[in-house]
Amino acid sequence: MQSTRRHLFKLAGGAALLSGLSAVQAAVPRSSIEKFDEQYDVVIVGSGFAGLTCALRCAEKNYSVLLIEKMTILGGNSLICGGNFACPGNPNQKKLGIKDSREIFIGDCTRDGLGINHVELLDVIYDRCNDVVALLRKYGCTVDDSHLGISSGHTAARIIESTTSDGSCYVLPMLKALKGMKNVTIMNRTKMDSFVIDDTGRVAGIAARTKYSFNSKLASDDADNTSGEQKFYGAKRGVMLAAGGFSRDTWFRQMQDPRVQPTMDSTNQPGATAGALTAALDIGAAPIQISWLQFLPSCNPDEPGYGISANFIEHACYRYGIIVNPKTGKRFVNELAGRQPKTEAMFAVIGKDENYPVAIGDSAAAKAVNPAFLTAPLEKKTVKVFNSIDELADFYKIDRKALRDTIEQYNAAVKSGKDEAFGKPMNVTNGIDVSKPPFYAGRVCPKIHHTMGGVLISPKGEVIHMRTHKPIPGLYAGGEVTGGVHGASRLGTVGIIDALTFGMVKWPLSGGRNFNLKDGCIRTANGRLHRRRIKEWEAAFCQSALSPICRVKIMRQTGAQSLLLSKRSVFGRFVGMLSRTLAKAPTVLRRRAADVALEEFGEVISIFVADMPGDLVETLRSCSERKLCFGNAPFNNVVDGRYPVFACKFMSDIAH
Repeated sequence: MQSTRRHLFKLAGGAALLSGLSAVQAAVPRSSIEKFDEQYDVVIVGSGFAGLTCALRCAEKNYSVLLIEKMTILGGNSLICGGNFACPGNPNQKKLGIKDSREIFIGDCTRDGLGINHVELLDVIYDRCNDVVALLRKYGCTVDDSHLGISSGHTAARIIESTTSDGSCYVLPMLKALKGMKNVTIMNRTKMDSFVIDDTGRVAGIAARTKYSFNSKLASDDADNTSGEQKFYGAKRGVMLAAGGFSRDTWFRQMQDPRVQPTMDSTNQPGATAGALTAALDIGAAPIQISWLQFLPSCNPDEPGYGISANFIEHACYRYGIIVNPKTGKRFVNELAGRQPKTEAMFAVIGKDENYPVAIGDSAAAKAVNPAFLTAPLEKKTVKVFNSIDELADFYKIDRKALRDTIEQYNAAVKSGKDEAFGKPMNVTNGIDVSKPPFYAGRVCPKIHHTMGGVLISPKGEVIHMRTHKPIPGLYAGGEVTGGVHGASRLGTVGIIDALTFGMVKWPLSGGRNFNLKDGCIRTANGRLHRRRIKEWEAAFCQSALSPICRVKIMRQTGAQSLLLSKRSVFGRFVGMLSRTLAKAPTVLRRRAADVALEEFGEVISIFVADMPGDLVETLRSCSERKLCFGNAPFNNVVDGRYPVFACKFMSDIAH
């Protein structure tokens, strides 16, 4: 039944509740509802990676959980995605001789994200990604990290590859586990329309429609679809928003970027619309980086959506092979460049006459990747096989000599270890070039893949209010409906670990530190740091490192980066130690004024020193080598170039 204007006015004013259905409605006041149709501890909106991991963690706490999905099929984009996810700091990296670190991972992400990433969120992913792997295995997911892959934009092999060439190898086992839990209720064809807000401003539940039928023929399903029966679901502890992005919402995406035409294809499932996001904006959630849209430059124009050839093209052809312009037979881009620069280069080649580039790999490349990546596209003939380069050239109408010359030049670059033409990192090719028949090829084009922005969240997954700058009570979010993690462009395979992590670390499981000096230790996420180790650390600094420093300035920041200066915290003890040392400093040293700032950043304390004396630098380096100051961060130039940085890490190597 269609809602009347009178009903809408009543709802907007909080005077009465909608008696009819409306696809577009503001937040519902709790006082306007006599009672909830059903009450749960936690209500989760969305059945993708973020929603599933949140449901599992909440179920482990014996909370009653309602998980809703508006589509008929559960799993959302997570079910059909490539399924490969980054796991920086994976224990097998060391076994495989792979050099990786927090700094390298964040550097890769921020380079692709144009530096506008919220790094405190990337810290959470780095800290908790191995916990994600443990959670997946606990609930029956097959996670094979014996071989770690590398993808465009990454400078270290850190990718755990899907055993099924999609996300089903994780989604289906998690769903099976949830369906077997008595305290978990899962409902498909149930669409959230709005949040229920109590008198204190807390999110107390949701208004949703059951028996909802998504209609892809409507110009806007969110605005025009009135199907279903309205229900109200209470959430005693909170609502988790895990509804995904809006890459299929033709109006909303074009509003953000007018260049994106309604006919442009997307890799996402049809239900990827903006309805849940706009409901959060209605109640004051802070929007962040919503206008940044990302294309996936490894899709095949010969198949709809994400398709079945993207994984082979990305992991075999791009890593071990080449992309060529069929008109010239030449390479035109670093095959392992980030998604944004590669997309721009492809659009320039494609032009108005749909001159789609061709990705090429050989039999060695095919053997180096998951066999599932090749099987399906060969069956569907979206990736084709050729016995010779000339046969491949003739099929795609490429000049034979031009293509042979290009391949010869590329193979020489692999052999020399340096790509003079485009700067592809040849160290990741493992000596594989394009020389061993048969050869595999497929056309490629970019498709809308990821919507970078959404609601702003804290490192604990709390949704931040745009006016108060504080968390909206009772509302949490994770996955593609949020923004800030990826900046302007998402590094490939980081989207999955983003959703899995922020589903897991969300309330009720916080990703923050809990410092407690009871029983002679400080409790951290990684274990217990004993007072004895703190004293050793303090003594090392007091003896030599800090004597040249004459003036200490504590740099206080807000939000997630605030410095904990409590007398009961590690940082408070460190500040006290600094003060005691400075009081003993000779007058001559006080003239060598230096500024010191401490910044808590996840598990890292960064010490920024202006005009740091050389002997202090060497002392810090020495402490690092002796594992008294636990860190090996390079002395980067930050801020205005005057500030070297040194990092002391409270990690598992000092936890007892």
